[in-house]
Amino acid sequence: MAGKKGVEGFSYVPNDCPLNSTVQLASGGKKAEYFFCGTRFVAVKNPTWLANFRAIAARPDDVIFATQPPAGKAKEAGLGLIKAFTGAREVSGHTEFYDFEMDPSGSGLNLEAPGRRLFGTHVSFEWLPTSVLSTPAGQSPCKVVMLVREPKEYIVAANDFAGGGAAGIDPLLERHVGAALGSGDGEMGAGSRGFAAFTNGYSAALGGSGNGGPNVFLLSQTHLANPSTVEAEVARLAAFLGILDYQEQMYEDAVSKAQSSAATALGSVGKMTAEQAETADTVFNEPLVDQRATCFYSSTMACEGMWRRKLGPWPRLGDYRVTPSVGQT
Repeated sequence: MAGKKGVEGFSYVPNDCPLNSTVQLASGGKKAEYFFCGTRFVAVKNPTWLANFRAIAARPDDVIFATQPPAGKAKEAGLGLIKAFTGAREVSGHTEFYDFEMDPSGSGLNLEAPGRRLFGTHVSFEWLPTSVLSTPAGQSPCKVVMLVREPKEYIVAANDFAGGGAAGIDPLLERHVGAALGSGDGEMGAGSRGFAAFTNGYSAALGGSGNGGPNVFLLSQTHLANPSTVEAEVARLAAFLGILDYQEQMYEDAVSKAQSSAATALGSVGKMTAEQAETADTVFNEPLVDQRATCFYSSTMACEGMWRRKLGPWPRLGDYRVTPSVGQT
């Protein structure tokens, strides 16, 4: 897929996706899914809604919080912490790309009101607002936080959210495996291109702010849920958000709520069969998934040391970008 260039070597925006591109129904139901320009979305009946979202002018103090869809209650810990640290007002719900479905013009969203803004989203990295992906000249990059979830936990929780029961795990797992391996419907089979591509898109953007991209941070759901690691994980997030004088006792209530919320939202891995668990462990690890994300699956705080010892320099943004074919069904 070709892309518009922001900074040399960075491919951000599909340029072969005009507004009159065909939107195709993928599946019906309460939250119908649609194919559009190589990606499977929820509730994107009109591509203008996505275009309006992507045209939002980023501010230097904006925070984008991205979670793999569906997130259910898993997003609540991160949202609560970001608001506690920044005082940002939440101008989005956690949808594929904010509720332009409800307000197609965006006139009622108060996007231009003063104050720091927090956007929740389920879109994959390349569909974020273009001024987030390519920082305007003379402007500081905004901040993007992506919630990393352990894949087995995520699959179970996503199935629970959909009310799939025990029988629903296998087909859901198969869709995400197919997206990662290019089998079956490939990336078109899962929302936001599936677990692997979604995770890789944000992970590959780490360190990209020096080349015109946003500041990106990976937040571990596993670490937030673990009483022995939640304080360290929250301190990492605080530093990223610019809270230089962070002291845990000042945010004790927020930390406690985050740990409780994250733990409650975890999917029960025991609902998977041994075969399903082995498949998830094999597919959603390196080399198919960026190791800077997979190290956050663990309940230990080993990521930084692993990066220094094994991973070397940051890859360029887009190194993990898998490009689906436009119009693929």
